[in-house]
Amino acid sequence: MTILLPGDTLPLNSKRDDCSKFTTLWGKMDNDEFIPIRGAIIPKIDDIVIARVIRAKRKELHLVLLSCNDEPLQSPLLAELRSVDIQEHDVDNVIASDFAKPGDLVKAQVVALGRSGFLAQLSTAKDGLGVVKIEEVQE
Repeated sequence: MTILLPGDTLPLNSKRDDCSKFTTLWGKMDNDEFIPIRGAIIPKIDDIVIARVIRAKRKELHLVLLSCNDEPLQSPLLAELRSVDIQEHDVDNVIASDFAKPGDLVKAQVVALGRSGFLAQLSTAKDGLGVVKIEEVQE
């Protein structure tokens, strides 16, 4: 068994069966040229994403998109979650910084693209969406 670290190249003789479910293949080498297996994933409206909170303000959260429809993104993309998009009811009393803190993982739906300098505008106002992992505080 060979142990590889993230970013290491798989041996040429490795088979797909040798890889675990956590192995992500981005492409293959052919005559010293990298050929991607698939194109970049760009979130679309109504896609479900997982994002990490990087900044929490009273009226909005800034996030980095990590995956889209259970597929990891090749590069991080910026997104915004406004306080009015956190829940369906009583939206005037929601404080975004109370909903999530920096480091938390949030499952959300893309509701708009390309607004106010962010790639995506997100919403957690539907069932099954919201904070999925809370960053533990070090004491």
